[in-house]
Amino acid sequence: MKKLLLVENEKSEINRISSVLCNYEYNVKRVGSSAEGLDYIKESHPDLLIIDLEENEKLALSLISDTAKKSPRTSILVLVSSLETDATIKSLECGADAFIHKPIDEGSLSAYLDKRPAQMAM
Repeated sequence: MKKLLLVENEKSEINRISSVLCNYEYNVKRVGSSAEGLDYIKESHPDLLIIDLEENEKLALSLISDTAKKSPRTSILVLVSSLETDATIKSLECGADAFIHKPIDEGSLSAYLDKRPAQMAM
């Protein structure tokens, strides 16, 4: 089973993401902070990291960068508000593969997850 690390602390977003993930075969580990996420990345190399930039931008960018370096096969999807243009650009520069605006649109998340197997085969 594929492993997914979800770094998000907003219950409404967790519920939206969970409703989509139930259609995919992921073993989901949810943590509420980037600091907890860093610990998990060291222990386990998830197939996918979904991370919210709002929680703590500096720590989130550090987690993205560390994941890209230490676990290069991990895809990184960033959750951003429409006001976080600079942070979005920084996250892509740090190694994120894509981003989705909050509140999460379930169709956009599904489209990203559907596209991942083709990306991983490359």
